[in-house]
Amino acid sequence: MSQKNNDGGAGMGALFILVIIAATRIFIYAIAVFVSLGLTLIYLVALSGPLRLGKWYITPAEAKSFILRGVIGAATAPLLAVFVASIFGERIPSGAWIYIILGGYALASVGFDMLVQEEGGGQAVEYIPRQEDAALPPPASRPPQPPPFRFASWDDEENGR
Repeated sequence: MSQKNNDGGAGMGALFILVIIAATRIFIYAIAVFVSLGLTLIYLVALSGPLRLGKWYITPAEAKSFILRGVIGAATAPLLAVFVASIFGERIPSGAWIYIILGGYALASVGFDMLVQEEGGGQAVEYIPRQEDAALPPPASRPPQPPPFRFASWDDEENGR
């Protein structure tokens, strides 16, 4: 009888660990989606012009790239899910599509940025915007003109010219 209780306890312990792992994955997924949607709002503002947030400087090109990567991820994640489900012969529940799309957006936008930042040593790069007109000297009114051309005369050498 004690043997039976030990097996039940071991099964409950394994189930508890699986629940903890699943809850951790759901928490990480929720944080990633929340961060990606929050950053998307910031990057949408940066599309209209450069945006400085503390030591981070977001250019419109970076904002466009971030949002485009997210849209591509949101579009390809369902295709990948259908492909994998067809390989394993599984059916995807209809309520799972929104989670697949949001996960694809988060993975492609924030995940790619994290990957690039890790390759770069994880240090933020200070961007200094160009000062196009302020750095250039004011244009001169006209360059100095050479004296007008005149023909030499026969006594130029004698006059010292």
